[in-house]
Formats: sequence, structure tokens, C-alpha cells
Amino acid sequence: MNKFLTLFLLIICFNVTGQSRKYVYDSISKEPLEYATVLLYKNSKVIKGSYTDSKGVFTYENLKVDSIQISNIGYQNLTVNALDLIKNNSFYLTAKKESLDEILISVKKSTDVGLINEKDNGKPLGFGYSRETGIYLENNLDGIKYITSVKFKIAKVFDPMVVRVKIYSVDTLENRLYPGKVLNNNDYLLKVDKKSKEPYEILFSEKLQFPENGMFVILEGVDFINETPKKGKKSGIRLAATRSDENIYYYKVNHSSEYWLDYNRWAIHDYRISFGKEIPRKWLSVPLIGVTIND
Repeated sequence: MNKFLTLFLLIICFNVTGQSRKYVYDSISKEPLEYATVLLYKNSKVIKGSYTDSKGVFTYENLKVDSIQISNIGYQNLTVNALDLIKNNSFYLTAKKESLDEILISVKKSTDVGLINEKDNGKPLGFGYSRETGIYLENNLDGIKYITSVKFKIAKVFDPMVVRVKIYSVDTLENRLYPGKVLNNNDYLLKVDKKSKEPYEILFSEKLQFPENGMFVILEGVDFINETPKKGKKSGIRLAATRSDENIYYYKVNHSSEYWLDYNRWAIHDYRISFGKEIPRKWLSVPLIGVTIND
């Protein structure tokens, strides 16, 4: 009898099904963590991802999982196995040591780096919930520089969104560059609710150095502001872009994906294979994204 009971419990533990509500909190303040990232794993692969809401709640349904990973910028990642996922409804993230104290940056002469001041003459680029989009910025500057803000331009807003800004290190794979790990310790969120002639800008509250080997500036759509977002082609927002065939525009279709697409390289190669000729360069664009830096 005990053997059957044990087997029954093991089956339950590793096959989490039905809809469940779980909560994510700060381990010290016990405040709910909004927009924490939740990834569901099965056989060591991500099968789905979601975010916590304003009350720190995330839900999942009709999925069999081995474990989940909960993460938030400025906090240590938390991995929860299937057994603990069933036993507990609340989970606590511990802040990283370096994110506990805000570092003030002295105001000096600032310089824009990136494409924020380029012509807005490219095809607007689609951007929506859970999507990550951004550009690679090479460091051609002398001396040590620090990032004070990130700027980006919006072409159209169909659905107002909450956008998260992240700075990634640079990794290489088969001689190609890809975003590595998140470098900023603080979480930067901005509501994008209308088109503006001036760029959206989010100020950094930490002393983050511009890496010598460059970096990726990435935007992530974490939530719709309206309860009933639009569907179809006229949904989400559109990033303003400039015509360019530079291989610096990268995106992931959703935050649970493991793969980054360097779009212009892919588009040029795919078009050549499909049609036997070069893609018209006017079809290629790069989003108008940049950073402000100082000494």
C-alpha cells in the first residue's frame, strides 16, 4: 500500500496540471514583485514563460513541468522543483548585494551613443508582449564611460505597453555576436502610451560602465496597460527605425525563447537563398535606440 502511495505522490509531484496561482515576494520587505519573469521547464527545456502581475501573482494551467525558474533584475534567480511548486504557494527572491544601495552619478557633459539621432526613414518595427528587441553598440570611445540613460523612439502605439530596458553583455557563437547576461542591477520600467517626437528616455540609477567590447541595449514588452489589447496587425507598438543593413538589430520572439535572431544577417541570407538575388537595402532597418554616456 505504501509503495502505491509513494508512486502516486511522485506522479503528482512531477506532473503539475490544472490552474494554479502562485505569489512572488521580496525576501526582506515581503512586498510583491511585479513583472518578475517565470520560466517553466520540462526535460531541461523552457516550454512556457510568463510574468507576475502587480500583486506578484503568476498562473499556469494544463502543463506538466519538472521545475520553474523565477528571476527579476537585481535579484538572485530562484529554481523551484515540481514537488516544492506543489507544496508552496509563495516564493521569495533575495536581492543581490550590489543592488541594495543606489549609486548616484555626478552630472557631467553627456554624449549620445547609438542610433537615436539617425533619420527616422526606415520601416517601423513590430514590438509586443514578451518580445525582446534591441541593438548592439560598439564601444569606440576613449577611457572609461558610464551609462546614464537609454533612449528609444516610437513610430506608432496601437496598445500602450510597459517596457523594460536591459543592458546585456556580449557573447560570441560561431564568430557571431549575441546578447549574454544582463548587466544592470536595477529594474527599469517605462510606460509607452503614445507616439512622441522626442525619444522616450529612462534614467539609470546605478553606475554601469560601458563595456570595452560593447553591449546590447534591449527593450522587453512586459505588459499591456489596457485590459483588452488589440489583436492582429494593428497591435502592440512600432519602434521607429532608420534604413540600414548593419548587422546590429537583434530580437527574440518571446522572453522564454533561448535564441536571438540577428535580423539583417538572416534577412539578407534568406532572401538570397529564396530569390537568387540581393534583398533591396531599403527593406532593411534598425531601431532608433541609443544610450547617453558620461565620464
